[in-house]
Amino acid sequence: MKKTLLSIAFIAIGLIGFSQTLTIDTGGVDIAGQTLNYIFTDTTSSGDYRGDVYVEITNTGTSDVEIQVKRTPGTVDCGAYYFPTGHTMCLGVQCYTGDIIPSASNTKTLAAGATIELHVQIQFDPMGETNEFYEIYEYGNTDNNLVSFNAHYQSPACNVSVAEVSSNFSIKSYPNPANNKINFNYNINSNNSYITMHDITGKKVGSIELNSNLNTTSFNTERLQSGIYFYNVYVDGVKTKTNKFIVRH
Repeated sequence: MKKTLLSIAFIAIGLIGFSQTLTIDTGGVDIAGQTLNYIFTDTTSSGDYRGDVYVEITNTGTSDVEIQVKRTPGTVDCGAYYFPTGHTMCLGVQCYTGDIIPSASNTKTLAAGATIELHVQIQFDPMGETNEFYEIYEYGNTDNNLVSFNAHYQSPACNVSVAEVSSNFSIKSYPNPANNKINFNYNINSNNSYITMHDITGKKVGSIELNSNLNTTSFNTERLQSGIYFYNVYVDGVKTKTNKFIVRH
């Protein structure tokens, strides 16, 4: 299957803490705690978009580790829709179709000093966009990941250039994880800007307006359940940024 990777951008995001037993990279670049942005143009005979993501997991520790990969799918609305028509994760030469791999009957041991390739194959409807969270655990200990990364997939229909606004816009959010609220500090030259909040399934859970004269705002997270969320920033109607945040009560 041909590997298609037109665009990769690395965006710093806050994550659940992880140890340094495992590292993860692509093309020699450390991607732990980062978001990878992909735009796919390859299509199937049915017209779906498809693409491949390749990363390498290395055990830098002094003992073997049985690893497990968990995929948490989510959606982002770009004025279209997302529907996964196929998703496979491969560790080395062994491929799986579940969201947590491998199963208890087929464990994967990563020897001390060894590296294994994680190959994600994804296929989705023509008007598609999604954020997906990938976590690598020590087998049987899914309460605490060792290393993780986020992937943002788009079809060309959802790819909007933001070069014209990025130089006039910046935003930072804190704390992460958030308990009762998440704060935003921003610089923006527009009064037609806002943030939308979404849970891991893509459901909108709130929104706030951005006032260029204030440069700071906050969003109450008390009513949200603990978990992973995303926020999208829109400037003059154009989505300019997607970041992940965690709510932990």
